[in-house]
Amino acid sequence: MSKVKRNEVYAVVSGMSIVDGDYQETERTIIGRHNSIEKYVQRARKLYPDFLPREVRVYRSTFAMPLADFMQTATAYGEPVDITDDIRANETMGEDVPLEA
Repeated sequence: MSKVKRNEVYAVVSGMSIVDGDYQETERTIIGRHNSIEKYVQRARKLYPDFLPREVRVYRSTFAMPLADFMQTATAYGEPVDITDDIRANETMGEDVPLEA
């Protein structure tokens, strides 16, 4: 039986939020793939106007499921892979993880 594999890319952006006139450490999650770290920063600023981003970490999670259950169930396998350096170098998104038979 064949399996369907999908990758989810997201970034965890840490920085400061302005709350009642004071600065507070905050982390925000930006879902989706962008070509550069600057695009993640721009997206964070657009979604959260009171947020000042300082550091961006980009991750990829791989999900696999049987073809028959594609629309109903997805199971994650493996740990999220930090691909921040790949994004910075504007290289490929890393090697694909082979599916288990």
